[in-house]
Amino acid sequence: IIWIKANRGKIYDRNNIILADSRIDYKAYIDKNLLTKAKKPLYEVMKNFFALLKLDPANLDSMVKKLKKNPISQPLVAMDRMSWDQVEKFEFNSINCPEIYIDKEFNRFYPRPNCSNFLGYVGEPAQSDKTNRANISVITEGKNGIEQKFNASLSGSPGFKQVEMNVRGIIQKIVHQQDEVPGKALHLTVDANLQDKVAKILEGQSAAAVVMDPDT
Repeated sequence: IIWIKANRGKIYDRNNIILADSRIDYKAYIDKNLLTKAKKPLYEVMKNFFALLKLDPANLDSMVKKLKKNPISQPLVAMDRMSWDQVEKFEFNSINCPEIYIDKEFNRFYPRPNCSNFLGYVGEPAQSDKTNRANISVITEGKNGIEQKFNASLSGSPGFKQVEMNVRGIIQKIVHQQDEVPGKALHLTVDANLQDKVAKILEGQSAAAVVMDPDT
């Protein structure tokens, strides 16, 4: 089973301003099929990749060890959350690393930082949950605030591919596939522009603000 991450639901304020969204992040994967055909050691492939992106060679050995421990049924991730400059540099020189390709996934981000105090954040499930959930590699959950309170509806459901692999972890055929279900959007009564205005007034102070209508 190869699990597919579901896109988390967006969070909006009362005026439909986005407070929490999912943005594209880029990952570098090692193509197991090409790796086998080329008969190249994993270390050599990663060494070329590190050299191309001018990554710190001191991390090469530990990265290769980590990849070798990767379950055979899971993809080999050479690098997570690449910057656009790194993606551009790799694509321009990809002929030098034919066993590696770039793919994208969606990760959470918060465009209105003055709302972070009540939105909370997302992260990996607690360690106690990890042994009980086969799809744990593609699950993120709310850890605080709104993200935690409404986690069930925001999360959606991951999809999966049931595949047949050979002993080298190379996919031979897809037996069954189920698409992921995106999380539901959430609309709050919060006013993002008012949050920004109050934050500006209180800048540099250790304080709280209560906004009221003086007529009532």
